[in-house]
Amino acid sequence: MIRQFHEATAGSALAADAEIVAHNELGPHNTVFAGDEPVAFIDWDDAAPGTRLFDLSNAVWSFANVGEDGGPVREQARLVRLMCDAYGWEDPHAIVDEIHADLRRARANHERAGRPKARDIFQEMVAWMDTHANDLKQLV
Repeated sequence: MIRQFHEATAGSALAADAEIVAHNELGPHNTVFAGDEPVAFIDWDDAAPGTRLFDLSNAVWSFANVGEDGGPVREQARLVRLMCDAYGWEDPHAIVDEIHADLRRARANHERAGRPKARDIFQEMVAWMDTHANDLKQLV
């Protein structure tokens, strides 16, 4: 469904000069399900021109629950691979690297904005990725 959304927006006026329109918050919390089947995305407040890599990485992070609370690294890697395969994305290492980079950007943004509690939360996520990103990439 994510790929269909990206394909529908690629080259559109809404995408402007970017690759696609990015939802920027894809995850179970912004997906409507009929039983186990996703049928729609909601909460379009942060949608903007963007890239497939960023939007898919954000979705993989959320849907696959990549991080400390996501269970065994092997299972997280399996879910990353499953989502990449379902999308047709051939470089799961780029997805893992983008998740890691996005968490570092979020930490830096909170630091600049003077939000130490939020910065510390993202620091924990970055530390987990510092430790496990290579393992994830070896297993995907």
